Amino acid sequence: MYPPMNNTTHPELVLHLDPALTSFLHPLFERGVGFPATVNLPIGQFMARELDLSVGDVETIQTIFLDSSPVDDIEASMVRDGAVLALSAAMPGLMGATMRRAGTYSSLRQSISHHEDANSDANPEQGVITLKLFNHMLPSFAPKFLARGVLVTGKHANKLFSPLPDSVAQAAPKAEINGQAVDLGHYELSLPEEKTVLLRVADPD
Repeated sequence: MYPPMNNTTHPELVLHLDPALTSFLHPLFERGVGFPATVNLPIGQFMARELDLSVGDVETIQTIFLDSSPVDDIEASMVRDGAVLALSAAMPGLMGATMRRAGTYSSLRQSISHHEDANSDANPEQGVITLKLFNHMLPSFAPKFLARGVLVTGKHANKLFSPLPDSVAQAAPKAEINGQAVDLGHYELSLPEEKTVLLRVADPD
């Protein structure tokens, strides 16, 4: 679980890079990034309001897991502080068909499906969830979320940035850590491994 955003000790790493070159950051989303947002909302509202996904975007999300349980009704399951929300396109095979939301075979996994009454007394409030993306959701949505800013551990940031992939290094991206410019081409990222880092990708200058 990621700490709240009102913790002012988060270092901020801003990378100025073409979104088309950010695929090297996809493993962060497969592992799960911290996503500051308003919580205590049904998944459908959360995706529209907090993830800024259109109706068409949501239709491409064929499989949703909330706290490791597959979801069928996105208006009947609440996203709460500390939740783990995983979004995926259709997965292959019978297992994939079974996990698909409101799919033909969804009745086969009712014992593990997410069940919750969205009519709760919890008011919307600021929190942090863990957001995971898989397969086609990565190129579709990761750039949008990186532009907003996500929370990662220093350990995982160090691993991905030191060294940069050749295709990214050739673009010579500018970067700042806490507002101080750094040359990632000649700088070995050494953030405290257990520290939570706010990572944001901005347009190249």
